[in-house]
Amino acid sequence: MNIRHTSRHQWFRRSPRSLLILALLALLVTGWSFRSFYLRKSAVTTGLEALVAAYEGRRPRQARISGLAYPPFISRRGETDDFDPVNRDLAERLRLEAVAEKPTSSARQALGQYYLMSGSPAKAMVQLEEALKQDYLISL
Repeated sequence: MNIRHTSRHQWFRRSPRSLLILALLALLVTGWSFRSFYLRKSAVTTGLEALVAAYEGRRPRQARISGLAYPPFISRRGETDDFDPVNRDLAERLRLEAVAEKPTSSARQALGQYYLMSGSPAKAMVQLEEALKQDYLISL
């Protein structure tokens, strides 16, 4: 028995099918890494989608906020829970996490939009002013 012909690594050197399989695996790994790192949505974008879903077809404030749909404003008396609380809480969490991880001006603006929609104009002003300060400092 010839030892040279019984090497367990010989199938790799001789078979073009094994090279094709390895090339396909490398292509799959590259595609997956590209998709997961470059095409991933940011927390700000996901939070905006959750906020839009929470107030789908409704507008809780008379003012219009950029990035949101403009259904007609209906004035009602008293408190109404005319939103999806799960999506609203998800939007808050995602936007707070975005500001905590990377406090960019877009993340602060998104958090300010959430506070405007939820009826906290004082908190919204703080976040929107911080976003303006950051944009001003970057432009210098």
